[in-house]
Amino acid sequence: MFNEVKSCNLELAKLRAIKQSNEIAAIKMAIKLTVDAFNDIKPKLAIFTHEYQAEAEFTYYFRKNGAEGHAYDPIVASGKNACTLHYSVNNSRLNKNNLVLLDIGAKVGGYSADISRTYSLSEPNDRQIEVHQAVYDARRKIIDLLRPGLTVIDYQKQVEEIMRASLMQLGLLSSPDDYRRYFPHSVSHGLGVDTHDSLGAPSEFLSGMVLTVEPGIYIPEENIGIRIEDDILITDTGCINLSAELPTGL
Repeated sequence: MFNEVKSCNLELAKLRAIKQSNEIAAIKMAIKLTVDAFNDIKPKLAIFTHEYQAEAEFTYYFRKNGAEGHAYDPIVASGKNACTLHYSVNNSRLNKNNLVLLDIGAKVGGYSADISRTYSLSEPNDRQIEVHQAVYDARRKIIDLLRPGLTVIDYQKQVEEIMRASLMQLGLLSSPDDYRRYFPHSVSHGLGVDTHDSLGAPSEFLSGMVLTVEPGIYIPEENIGIRIEDDILITDTGCINLSAELPTGL
């Protein structure tokens, strides 16, 4: 008989957080297929009339090319819909004056990709370009932070500073403490078998971890929601953007 039963979930999560070479290869395959799908479908967006047509095209592309399917419920969010986190209804009519946010990833060999891009359906206006540039710049700065040994606390603090500065630059904040109004989610999560894979509650980043970087700015009063999300591998000396091949959008 056992005197007690203990959970090993945390220990298992710590083991899963450090990806082996075959796991990294599977994640790269999922990312490659997702990037190919984005590149194939982006030119078609201009002729679609509804969000669900883009969702259907991704589903078809993934299954046609051997993926198990979507790694998670896909998001195709146009205009103000992009300001709803985890929007997945995907049934609104596309307005050529609005942007469309695509948050989509394939599952291949049991492993997930998770990529977001925001596209213009026609010539973007100055404000859309300005907000997209702010998200693009924040993404670059945040990815540049990542390296083994960086503590999670320091990472979070620096990300907050970057996002506050971006929002101030856009004239959106009356107070620095108000930044969560326009950036209401975490900037990173683990990626692997699960789209939101546990990293085992680490105090610092370690070589072999794979995580997302997904800054976003959401302005409901302007019908603008923009997110750029990439999948990042922590290496012995820094990090590699595994989805860098995909242009950043708009």
